[in-house]
Amino acid sequence: MKRAAQSLDDRGVATSKSVKMRNHPSKNAGIREAESIAGDGAAPVVMTDASDEVNAPASAEKSGDHHRLGIEKSEMLSEPRIILGDCIEGMATLKAGSFNLIVADPPYNLNKDFGPWKENEKKSEWKDWTRMWIAEAKRLLSDEGNIFVYGIHHHMCWVQCMMLEMGLIYRRQIIWHYENGFAGYGKRTLNATYEPLLWFSKSERYIYNPIREPYKSQERLKHKIIKNGKVWTPNPEGRMAGDIWSFPTLAGRRFRDEKVDHPTQKPLSISRRIIKHFSNPGDMVFVPFVGSGSECVAAVMEGRKYLGFELNSAYIDIARGRLENALEDRHPAQADLPLTPLV
Repeated sequence: MKRAAQSLDDRGVATSKSVKMRNHPSKNAGIREAESIAGDGAAPVVMTDASDEVNAPASAEKSGDHHRLGIEKSEMLSEPRIILGDCIEGMATLKAGSFNLIVADPPYNLNKDFGPWKENEKKSEWKDWTRMWIAEAKRLLSDEGNIFVYGIHHHMCWVQCMMLEMGLIYRRQIIWHYENGFAGYGKRTLNATYEPLLWFSKSERYIYNPIREPYKSQERLKHKIIKNGKVWTPNPEGRMAGDIWSFPTLAGRRFRDEKVDHPTQKPLSISRRIIKHFSNPGDMVFVPFVGSGSECVAAVMEGRKYLGFELNSAYIDIARGRLENALEDRHPAQADLPLTPLV
């Protein structure tokens, strides 16, 4: 970890410069654009308040005290970043059609406590809030883009209807089957063994790199197979995957090295599948709800970049650590992905 952090520092993460702030026209402009008055090549600055002139200390980005970044739109879309702030306000500052893939893992409208966002306090506004972030996500999606939205069976119907009403094109509701099971909700109901995952696109020209899985019967493949009067030759990469994806939850000692302190952390296994097969190498993946950083880490592992928003600075600390490890351990195939400021 120390070696990775040192590498980041050597590449100019902590660079001081002055910025001139101008308020974004949104109702509650918690995130503002910054007009740089420093020389070219300076690193982005971490902003702390709404004053017109702020000098950011050289140690700002190295500290665990995260703040909103003051950066130009072109800068924001050029290098990987996680920004502390509200995703709806942040999305409003971004150019339409900027992303080929959006992976959203929003609050499910249950009773989780995410720090700044406590679900039991947001229930009355959840539907309106959901409609707002989906509308911004649609605007940011490219014509070839895909959007994936995690959810829970209690409320996913609302999300699906909103996406259809906004003109997004339904591709599939994927069933994420909990390969290793899940604790039940009591003796008078059924155990929870899956989560729905919505896949929509902006158009019919969506990006899709086929997913293949091992054939169930390897013995059967040893013999000639006739289909519709023709000899069928199995694909060496396996059969086409369906819409039931079996991936384990991060429960038990088996996943102790991957699990972090976040109540709804998604596994890297499913995150990597989405990013690998529904975007292209080098794409910038947009993550409106960063949480523990699984989608950002998966992006690095699959040779993509990421841009995300997160309200909880403690979660950004967790994501930073995971990203540093991913950058340190990444395979040579991803060596051309720039080593840049993580947050």
